[in-house]
Amino acid sequence: MSRVLLKKVKMRVPAGNATAAPPVGPTLGQAGVNLMDFCKLFNARTAKYKEGIDLPVKLFAYSDRTFEFHVNTPVRAAPCASISCETLPSGGAPAKCE
Repeated sequence: MSRVLLKKVKMRVPAGNATAAPPVGPTLGQAGVNLMDFCKLFNARTAKYKEGIDLPVKLFAYSDRTFEFHVNTPVRAAPCASISCETLPSGGAPAKCE
């Protein structure tokens, strides 16, 4: 039996925090992917990243209920995304990311 690609899914998942809760669970459930297998593999692969950083993921679901996924590098602006407008100075030099 050959594998036929059923669905391609692009999503952002927090590093080390993949769970069956939304948005990961419903998205992968519609694709027919075993959620617990994905969560275990994803969390193991992303253990080297700072926990909670959103990582772009491309997942390919196949007809035999198998899947493969590719984790891309985090977006460059991700570390600075937690800075709100209230913490930015009102002129002069921009705030530094920590």
